[in-house]
Amino acid sequence: MVGTTPPSPAPLICTVLSSALTNCVTPCLTFNIFSWFLQTNSLQRTVKFFYTPRWQYSDGGLKIGPNSSSPSNSKSILHLYTTPKVGYDILTEPELQYVHLLFGLKDRNVGIIESNFAPLIYAALVSLEANWPELVADIEFGRINPELAITDVVRM
Repeated sequence: MVGTTPPSPAPLICTVLSSALTNCVTPCLTFNIFSWFLQTNSLQRTVKFFYTPRWQYSDGGLKIGPNSSSPSNSKSILHLYTTPKVGYDILTEPELQYVHLLFGLKDRNVGIIESNFAPLIYAALVSLEANWPELVADIEFGRINPELAITDVVRM
């Protein structure tokens, strides 16, 4: 007796609930907690190493790129990270990595170092080892390295 049992709606329901939780409930709850209890905004922060992807398109026009989080699809939770929102306007990885490191080192409430992929954290630590004198000077003088190729709007 093939095909006499209707398909179960359970997988679809789980997918819809998971999507709603991830895209609506969690960001709204996080935003509301910070707005209701202002002192919680300075609790543990995250240094998140992630970048805006370089999208490509198939011959048929389909978007090709990563399925992992990026600044463009995480706008509702960027306040949880040490890098200011304007920093995510930097589209080149070396410059944004430097800015992630700079604001991560500057923030006394860092509790987590996070990335979508472990090699990005390793690359950041290698960059930290190579660039620590410049990072320390930037923190000391309250600036962003003038040699970085970033716009004045982002720099301010």
